[in-house]
Amino acid sequence: MHAPNPYRDRFDPEVWGLLHDGADAGPATWIFRRGMELAREEWVARRSGAAGDASAAPWLDLGCGGGHLTAILAALGPVVGIDHDVRMLRLARGRRETSSAASGAPRPVLVVARAEALPLRARSVAGVAAVSLLGCLRDATPLVREAARVLRPGGVFVLTITNRASLLRRAERFVTLLGPSREAAGDPVRPYAYREIARALADAGFAVERVRPYGFHLQLGARTLPSFTLSQALERRVGGVAGRILARNLLLVARRS
Repeated sequence: MHAPNPYRDRFDPEVWGLLHDGADAGPATWIFRRGMELAREEWVARRSGAAGDASAAPWLDLGCGGGHLTAILAALGPVVGIDHDVRMLRLARGRRETSSAASGAPRPVLVVARAEALPLRARSVAGVAAVSLLGCLRDATPLVREAARVLRPGGVFVLTITNRASLLRRAERFVTLLGPSREAAGDPVRPYAYREIARALADAGFAVERVRPYGFHLQLGARTLPSFTLSQALERRVGGVAGRILARNLLLVARRS
């Protein structure tokens, strides 16, 4: 039995849970998990370098979904997870209880709210993560402004985007159009150009500190060319403009002025 297409209804909690928890290690599963792994690396690096009040201030997992990243990050310090979907947060609460009981880490706070209107005080969090969220929004600007509002000066915003400029994704869509089914040739999520996001960040008072391209592969149905292992190896070798032209996804780290 084939797993459901994770893009068909990406707001269905069962599909989302299967995407992250299922044994399937297909292309969509890998790209989501890889985004979380890279976000965790950035979060760990910046939490370990924080001191005083900044190290104790909560971090925000924005668009936390089923709580996968929230549960991982709760072991590093206080975390608030926010999502607009009550069904998703039911999954996140179950994951929170299981993870906290297993690790002994403090339980993250989970809140129902929209990313464009956060129920948080200004300058109340030390960091914000938005992984696999921007692709669900028509316009990233309101989210970026809210992240800037709730972040303390010097706070860090870690976000991932689907890369509109990716030559690999363009080649993939071209191959799909030539195939027998000609399905799924369009973008299942909202892609962004790097300059578009960089401009929105700058307008909100952020300075981009780091860009990490990832996803150096083609997704051709159940096939992945090259392998995930090689795709991940390319992350360490292809950066800068070349990475922003080729990679399917980008992780950005921006600091609030």
